Amino acid sequence: MKHLNASGFEEIEFVPIIRQFRGLGRISKLGLRNYRMGDLSKPESLKSALAGCHAAVNLTMGDDSRITSDVQNLYRACQEGQVETLVHLSSAEVYGRCDTPGLHDDSPWQTDHWMEYARCKGQAEDWLRNTLGQSGPKIVVLRPGLIWGPRSGWLAEPAQAIHDGTAYYVDGGKWACNLCFVDNLVRSIATVVQTPTSGFYNLGDPGRPTWRGYYQALGEVLNRDVSQLTDFPETAYRPGLKEKLSSLTKSSLAKSIKRRMQNQTKTAIKFWLTERFGGGSLHLPGPSLSKGGWWLRTVRYQLPVEKFSKTFPSATLQTFEQAMASSAQWLTFSGYHEI
Repeated sequence: MKHLNASGFEEIEFVPIIRQFRGLGRISKLGLRNYRMGDLSKPESLKSALAGCHAAVNLTMGDDSRITSDVQNLYRACQEGQVETLVHLSSAEVYGRCDTPGLHDDSPWQTDHWMEYARCKGQAEDWLRNTLGQSGPKIVVLRPGLIWGPRSGWLAEPAQAIHDGTAYYVDGGKWACNLCFVDNLVRSIATVVQTPTSGFYNLGDPGRPTWRGYYQALGEVLNRDVSQLTDFPETAYRPGLKEKLSSLTKSSLAKSIKRRMQNQTKTAIKFWLTERFGGGSLHLPGPSLSKGGWWLRTVRYQLPVEKFSKTFPSATLQTFEQAMASSAQWLTFSGYHEI
């Protein structure tokens, strides 16, 4: 069911599909009265969940290794249920640090990416691209950058870091901060659902800043001086013991061993590691350069987003300045300007 709102934009009836009843807690405050149960790992549950829907939007999060199989199950369910359009949310992270100046929406993803999440997102994209032209739903893949705005970690955490004195720049904060405001993401999804055109599209805010520009804008909202943040050189990152151990625990071998391990054994190992490497040490306040933080703050180029705006000119997106003004209201409401 659709109707026009006061601004003339056609609204869509969204029906959330949840895997467990506890998921209702997160959406109940939105006033959505209809919901359906479904599980992407159980294709048989999707047929009734998608009945009567003309589009399916894949917003699932979970085990990275399941990203491609979940997409395959959803596509086939759409095919069987004659759903017109499948919208899949991928990620700008498939391009790594965007270090190729000629990058475009159909460029190959970085197959040797160090992040399993990015590799699995790329593999899912490959599978969907190979299905284009088959007798199935239209396929739209959207690749947002860092999703930020009210209630987002990419707004709240930098604001908290500025207060705590743990915020930092890398290489003067001069590199690209590929942001995608949450309202712009929702608006893009709604536009695609109404005027579907199969394709792969990058998403980002008009007028995206550098990292220095982002922190300066936040500093103005929070009335904090961010001109003297710690500035790490690009070569400063060195993996610490914690990150080395983390990478080992995410390996296929470690996951296989963990599945076979008793809970008491897991607890004993965690206790020993904490006592050996983490217990009793003094943690002084100050910025700490993690691999993820260093990686994101050294992205070379802004993600090109012109293809989406040309294909869907009806999508009216907020500029970075407009999005920051909206975010400032939420930061004020949440008390960040007082901390």
